Amino acid sequence: MQVPIVRRLREAFCFVRSGLEARCFLRLLTVLPSGVACVLPMPCPRPLSGHVTTAAGKPLGDADIRVESWNVSMPGYFKDSLIHTSVTKTDSDGRWSVPGRATLRVALPIPEMPAVGDELTVLAVGMAPLHIALNLRHDSLSGEEGASAMRVTWDDPPPWSLVTLPTFGIVGGAGQKCAAHAGGMMVASRNRFGAGVLGELAAGINAAAAAVGIVVIPFRATMPIVGIELNGRYMRPWSSDGNRHAEWGPEIGINLDAWRLTVTALGSGVFTPLDQRRVVVGFGWGYF
Repeated sequence: MQVPIVRRLREAFCFVRSGLEARCFLRLLTVLPSGVACVLPMPCPRPLSGHVTTAAGKPLGDADIRVESWNVSMPGYFKDSLIHTSVTKTDSDGRWSVPGRATLRVALPIPEMPAVGDELTVLAVGMAPLHIALNLRHDSLSGEEGASAMRVTWDDPPPWSLVTLPTFGIVGGAGQKCAAHAGGMMVASRNRFGAGVLGELAAGINAAAAAVGIVVIPFRATMPIVGIELNGRYMRPWSSDGNRHAEWGPEIGINLDAWRLTVTALGSGVFTPLDQRRVVVGFGWGYF
């Protein structure tokens, strides 16, 4: 879809003019992913930190900490298979931390998600092991804590984590009629939210393109997963003539689960005035 940027917004979004009201379109974006399998990033484990003490409150140093991330079946929270294991030790003050990681998996984005859960095991010489199931909606301690001589508290903030993930997908419109893109992102995250950089290469019917920018995404334990991109895009047609030339422009992207909407203002140069640019809208599927 291509129009001069100076036209009114309703002319840029012709699907609204065709009778589909904006609120109906938003409902459609919300409902569609719920019935479609998609690729989603899952935390394994979440960034975790804590403090291990004896039952009397004395810090317990040099204790072994094992965090296991499991695929789980919902509803019911039943363990299926082990995804990842992190191992560390407490310091002299009894404190420990495990940076977060992420894995991509095919899933159905339904309200009962998440589909990943963590389990914590604490081992210390001369003491009974302590096992804790970390529910993604809240931290639930097992009944073993009362029988163990150890205690775990969550008074420390979670550590910062650096996560690298691939990106890929397909899009219709965006000045290319139809295109596929692939790239990657590097995101610094703490707890459930992160921000970082994103880059991609795309090949379409009309042109090849490249984009770089920043992205903010919550590593949410529940659905939907939402992301916001602020990119710069370069697009070059496969052949050049009087009506086809390379274009540059800023881009805003909104991601909801596996769906992506982009709005790009393209012009003949980086500093082209806004009234000489055109807006292209793209809508597609993929992981960012």
